[in-house]
Amino acid sequence: NARPMVLERIGGDYQLIRDILTARAGAHYETSAVDGSYLAIDFQPAQRLGLHGGLTYRMGALDLQLAYGHIFQETIEVARANAAFPQVSATASRTPQPADPPPLPAVVNAGRYETGYDIVSLGINYHL
Repeated sequence: NARPMVLERIGGDYQLIRDILTARAGAHYETSAVDGSYLAIDFQPAQRLGLHGGLTYRMGALDLQLAYGHIFQETIEVARANAAFPQVSATASRTPQPADPPPLPAVVNAGRYETGYDIVSLGINYHL
């Protein structure tokens, strides 16, 4: 049940000290790409807002770069009644026999989904 995703970005950089120190800042926004009732713990394409910043320090032909970003992601509550993957009974309709395979675990996606991301990057560039 995927939805079309919209991604908007804005950002820029400013030379604090010409040819020596540059600061960068930006942000991005993504709409949710899935109906909340189809969420699973391993993939959460929910609505997101990211804030990013960084610095570049130039020493001759060498650039040292440091960047940080934080991505805020919407918290989604999926009520048991709205779960797209309802609970599967792990009990058999008859008494299990020794040769029976183990029962399948219950599959449930109801609950609270809450995440966020912190991203740190360190880079070195050499200009030939």
